[in-house]
Amino acid sequence: MPLLDFDEIIELHLTALVKPSALRQRIKVEKTKSGKPRFININSPLFETLLNLKRGTGKISFVFPNDKTGMPLTTVRRAFVAACKKAEIIGLRFHDLRHTFATRLIAKGVDIETVKSLLGHFSVVVTQRYIHSNDEAKKKAVEILAEKPEEEIQKGEILLHRRDTGKIVNLADFKAGAVNPS
Repeated sequence: MPLLDFDEIIELHLTALVKPSALRQRIKVEKTKSGKPRFININSPLFETLLNLKRGTGKISFVFPNDKTGMPLTTVRRAFVAACKKAEIIGLRFHDLRHTFATRLIAKGVDIETVKSLLGHFSVVVTQRYIHSNDEAKKKAVEILAEKPEEEIQKGEILLHRRDTGKIVNLADFKAGAVNPS
């Protein structure tokens, strides 16, 4: 659940699962940094895992309880470090998972407004600090423009952005003189 902060994760109750609708499966996070509850959309495998965990407990509990007290864990550092060591991952911090979540969503074509919402940010500026590009993504981005440019030109689908006016115009209109060049 990298879309949640560490404090939100450890305080998460199994009762936070919201009855699924045809469109979404969500959890309700009560304790957030902003102090306002929020709903988080989660994918089907995570929803099923949490639902099975809820069924298996037979009682209301935290998703990550302390086995001795039943209260939420106060840290998962040892477990996280052990998991990283077992996976032979060096230098990974728990918070890096949120950055990875955001970066992977953007790489898969999810728009930044949706990523902002999933991370619980109030500003895209904050979300932009979570997104990291790599050389492969940059190469792929510029290669998109080379895909079938002749077909785009024939269909009149080439658009130009006019810096001076801020308008987006069709190349065909520009060539035909329908757009004032100044």
